[in-house]
Amino acid sequence: MNWQIPAKFGVMEDGKPFVERVFDERREPIELDEWLNQPFFSASITVRDFIKSVADKEGAHADSNWNEALMLAKSMYLAEEQMLGLLTVAMGEYILKVLNLIVRENSDQFGI
Repeated sequence: MNWQIPAKFGVMEDGKPFVERVFDERREPIELDEWLNQPFFSASITVRDFIKSVADKEGAHADSNWNEALMLAKSMYLAEEQMLGLLTVAMGEYILKVLNLIVRENSDQFGI
């Protein structure tokens, strides 16, 4: 089975790879739990799995016993750069964009 994520992959003029738009921003927003439980990067890995894997295995307490999410992300490269880092940055940028939008739309509640 082929699996697709609606991401844009590319290489900049200086040769550095990038990944952006890892989620289809044209779709209606969904509840956080539904978003976390949607497939990401493969049919058997969810957004929650990916985030937890990066936090548990690549963060402050790095662990070389990789799970399926990390094995897959670490086995794929774009212009000699592991997809793990590229996908992590792209997901983080998406989350910051959404949080920024939430704050702007609710600025009166946040006292901004």
